[in-house]
Amino acid sequence: MTEKTPLPEKVLEVQWFTDPLCSWSFAAEKAIGDFKNEMGNNIVFHHRMLPLYQSLDTFLAAHGMKSPFEFASKVQKASKATGVEMTTAPWERGIVPKDGHILSKWVLAAISLDPVKGDKYLHHLRRAFFVEGRDLTKTVFLRELGQEVGLDPEILEQKASGETIRQQLETDIKKGSAEGVSVRPTLVMVNNGGDRIFIGGLRDPKLFIHAAEVLISEA
Repeated sequence: MTEKTPLPEKVLEVQWFTDPLCSWSFAAEKAIGDFKNEMGNNIVFHHRMLPLYQSLDTFLAAHGMKSPFEFASKVQKASKATGVEMTTAPWERGIVPKDGHILSKWVLAAISLDPVKGDKYLHHLRRAFFVEGRDLTKTVFLRELGQEVGLDPEILEQKASGETIRQQLETDIKKGSAEGVSVRPTLVMVNNGGDRIFIGGLRDPKLFIHAAEVLISEA
C-alpha cells in the first residue's frame, strides 16, 4: 500500500463562492484552476454554492426586468469585459431554471459523490449553458451530464433532491452571508492562525496566488 504524502503544516482553507449560472464565475474558471494547480497541497479547497436567485421572477424584478430576455445584456457585458465568449440563447429563449437553487444542489451532490468528477460536472454544466445554450431546466439533461463525467445518474439525482444536500446549500448560503459575500465569484482564504483574505470578483490568478503565499508565510 502506497503511503500518502503528508500535507504541509501550513495549509490554507479556501472557499470559492460561486453559482453555476454566474457568467463571471464561468469566465473565472481558468483563473481559479490556475490558482488551484499552483497551490497544490497547500490549500484545502471548497466550492461554496451561492445561488444568484431562488425565484427567477423576483430576481428579474430586482433588476428592473420582466423577462429573462432582458437579462441577456448582462451576460453580453460579462462576455465583453472578460473576453470569454458566451451565448445568451438560454436567457433569450427563456429556458432558465425558475428556482436557481436546483442547479446548485446538483453540483453539490456531484461534488459530494466525487470531488474531482464534481468539479468536472460544474464545468460541463456551465459549458452546456454558456457555450452550447442548452436547456438546464430538464432533469434528463442534468442526469446525462452526470453520466458524462462518470457519475451514476440515478444516485446523483437522488442525492441532489435529498435533505443532506439541501442542508449543505443552506450552510453555504449562511457562510456567504457571514463572510459578507455580495458578488460571485468570491475567494475567501484563511490560514492556520485565523488570518484571512477576501477577494471579490474575477481577478488575475497571480493575485490569488500572491495572497495565498502571504497568508501561508504569516501562519
